[in-house]
Amino acid sequence: MDLDRIGFPEFQEEVRRRIGPLLDSATGFREIGREILAKPCSGQLAQLVREIARIVANSLESVLILASNGCADDAFRIARTMFESAITIHYLESHPDLVQDYVDFIWVKRRRHHEDLTKYHPEQAERVDPQSLEQMNTEYERVKLRFSDRKGKVRNSWCRTSLRAMAEEIKADSMYGGMYGFTSSISHTDMLGLVSASGDNDGVISVPTLVNIPLALKMGVLSFAMTLGAVNHSLKLEFDDRLTEKFERFTRASGDLVAS
Repeated sequence: MDLDRIGFPEFQEEVRRRIGPLLDSATGFREIGREILAKPCSGQLAQLVREIARIVANSLESVLILASNGCADDAFRIARTMFESAITIHYLESHPDLVQDYVDFIWVKRRRHHEDLTKYHPEQAERVDPQSLEQMNTEYERVKLRFSDRKGKVRNSWCRTSLRAMAEEIKADSMYGGMYGFTSSISHTDMLGLVSASGDNDGVISVPTLVNIPLALKMGVLSFAMTLGAVNHSLKLEFDDRLTEKFERFTRASGDLVAS
């Protein structure tokens, strides 16, 4: 593979010409994010929020790379997960009593993974360290009642509340209704996803293309801004004014692009 041919340098120049201010304001969140995430913290909730935020920060880098190279649909797929993470940390902030459920659900995940290995790849399951297996089973038995309904069926999520309901509670329902469904269609490649990838053409447009690039950046940046707001609050930092300034700058650049 010729690594020098990955990406579209000439297209990156076109992106810079067409939406330079929007891209600059998006990258501005990257710098302030690094400052915020470098701050020390203590307490289970604060540490958990920061670690989730670090994953979202990594995803922002990916969104910026994909958007700069005209790959909006793939940027949308990542921005969708960023939004889910942003909702999660805000919801955990509002319900600190659920933090341990979030943490302990790992044992349900590991138990199910081992069951899948046993069913589909028994040779791998047999290689699992016996002590690790014993710990997994012990921890699973310890936590499973918390995640079980009255019939004893273990649910598929750490939280009983749906993502939509979480979004409504934290006042992010407008973004959920306005963008999440659209990005879900892109992620699952249903007909709406196909149409969005076609722009005004009859077939899916090959990358690189400017189609949907500003919208993909918007969802990624808004999700990251939500995330940084939660970290700022959880760690009791004082980045409110700077976050507001960054957000207003991005909003102006987005508005100028629509007006042009």
